[in-house]
Amino acid sequence: MEVGVKISSEFAILVACTISEASDRARVESLKPPPAVNYMSLRSAFHDVLHSLDGLRASQQYEHVWRLSSELEELVSSARESVNKNCTRETLEEAFICLQKFASQILHTDGEIEKGLTGDGGGILDSISRAMVDVGTLLRDKGGPKDVEIKGKIEFWAQGEYGYEYKFPEVVRIVWGPASAEEKNEGEKVEEDGQKDSMNE
Repeated sequence: MEVGVKISSEFAILVACTISEASDRARVESLKPPPAVNYMSLRSAFHDVLHSLDGLRASQQYEHVWRLSSELEELVSSARESVNKNCTRETLEEAFICLQKFASQILHTDGEIEKGLTGDGGGILDSISRAMVDVGTLLRDKGGPKDVEIKGKIEFWAQGEYGYEYKFPEVVRIVWGPASAEEKNEGEKVEEDGQKDSMNE
């Protein structure tokens, strides 16, 4: 009876040690940034896929656009999954800009392709904007983007200048804060006051 108890006790200790070691390994792995990614190559691959149907008739483009959507979704996922909270600010900004470039490329496609990729609730642009929310949150916690032009580019999307909004307003709010909307309103007020002053002169 004592032998059985001893074996059970040793087995329990062995199991506990194994679980503890596995937990430690998982914790160490979680502290590591994902493997390095070449964002220029990702952007180039996105461009190549996006324009792979350019030579086809509109009806043919429409028939095959689903294939593009699937391949582009994979590239968006690759950019999103290339970073975590342990990445440097520079790497996070590269991933963030890569996603913004993806969105901009959609505007330079043939009509049928753009229509096919942005239909059904947003399609690829919705996926890009959601990925930018995730990456933007990580980037904000590291101090935000250094690129002074990126904000204006995303604000165009957020304001629906291109006919799409999706999660881009949320991206602006997360990365730059609600002050962005307040600054816009203040600018409009200053412009309005200036117009009134001109009329009174």
